Amino acid sequence: MKRGRLPEAVIFDMDGLMFDTEKISHEGFVKGFGKIGCEFPTELSQALQGSNMTALERMVDEYYERPIPLDKVMRVRRKYFDDYIRKHGLPVKPGLSELLDFLASEHIGTAIASSNDRDKIDRNLRLAGLEDYFNTIISGEDIVESKPDPEIFLKAAGELGVAPENCLVLEDTPRGAEAAEAAGIPVILVPDMISPDGEAASRAEAVLKDLFQVREYLAAAEEGKSA
Repeated sequence: MKRGRLPEAVIFDMDGLMFDTEKISHEGFVKGFGKIGCEFPTELSQALQGSNMTALERMVDEYYERPIPLDKVMRVRRKYFDDYIRKHGLPVKPGLSELLDFLASEHIGTAIASSNDRDKIDRNLRLAGLEDYFNTIISGEDIVESKPDPEIFLKAAGELGVAPENCLVLEDTPRGAEAAEAAGIPVILVPDMISPDGEAASRAEAVLKDLFQVREYLAAAEEGKSA
């Protein structure tokens, strides 16, 4: 996205960006790993964010230096997550609906690029009433490599029919920003559980506190102003 010009399409990460679910996921992992007698440190939790199942299995085995029965961990995590959502509802990040309405009003294409399974993405959109807002969805089942590999973002841009440089990625993690940079797509960081260091911040066109600010940033670009 060139400064002073709106992107032709916006590619959204999901967990931690659209929905406030990373903390819930972390607590589920803590309980799941606890069931098999392992601690689940914050450093591993952060390293796993944005990973599909193939990468997650590899990283967990490497971290603990032994095969981990991840299926048992994931069953506990999934139950914890599902129970939380049933009891409390799906926590939507502030400003998401307003941003999506703005993009729709400007006829800007939208995609989700998430390492989650497609059924979870569809469920979250249904719970949030956002099924009709996205032109395409790329899930972890659609890719081979996880972020920071650019595959997921390049695939999303290709499905949208928009050149990478004319897209914009919205991400909450440094790993996501690295993947966007590798794809040649401008990125705005909206941090969640991981505060970006200088390197991550340097990859981003902007680091903003919430999706309300993203809308304001894009509205200023529409007006040809310096945001």
